[in-house]
Amino acid sequence: PSLEMSTHLANMRSMMNEYWEHDDSKWRVSSLVAGPGMTLMALTLWHATLMNELRKARAFALTLHYVPKGRTRVLSSEDGPFVASVSRVRRFYMRVVLILRVS
Repeated sequence: PSLEMSTHLANMRSMMNEYWEHDDSKWRVSSLVAGPGMTLMALTLWHATLMNELRKARAFALTLHYVPKGRTRVLSSEDGPFVASVSRVRRFYMRVVLILRVS
């Protein structure tokens, strides 16, 4: 038995069948590769983006860990400004931002 279909859906299906000349009931390598291939590509790109974000978050956390605690001071040198120390309150807010960024 087949499902009942509205005229609009039947017309849409016939237009799609005219556009797609291949018989979908037959097995083809391209039909096997197209969907999973696109899924694999999307997951690979998502994973690469996630790893890049986690790498940046780790670098930020390590940098924050190695900056001395104390009153927040930004000093100048020949290479440019650098953070000499960070207060506990700023360190707390930076950790909150880091947690939000990772989650």
